[in-house]
Amino acid sequence: MHPHNIVSDRQTNPCLSDVAPIQASHCSLKRYDTQVMLLTTIIKVQGVGGQLHKWRSLLDSAFQVNFITEAMVNILGMQRRRNFCPLKGINSVASDARCSVNIQLCSRYSKFQAEVMCFILLKITGNVPAK
Repeated sequence: MHPHNIVSDRQTNPCLSDVAPIQASHCSLKRYDTQVMLLTTIIKVQGVGGQLHKWRSLLDSAFQVNFITEAMVNILGMQRRRNFCPLKGINSVASDARCSVNIQLCSRYSKFQAEVMCFILLKITGNVPAK
């Protein structure tokens, strides 16, 4: 993208208000002499009133649904709705989500925007790396 396009896009698209050079990041967990790479990205999520918040997002190609933490829902001021989703994880550990929200997210680097339904969980994952 040329610099003059970024300036004009900033005026029409609030998602491009602070376009920065592309960065990649990851977290890794070291156990049993192996590393597990967890892909993350920073996205912008629109809160009530239209303000944009930058949040780190965990990318997992095996996810079949989207999740958001209770804390993020509170910060965004989003309205929850009852929506049940049974969850089964590693070692068949069962849990469930009982509410969901629709969020508007957008890229930091392009005009991409999407409305995504997310199930609300108290915590999505533990601290990685643990040490």
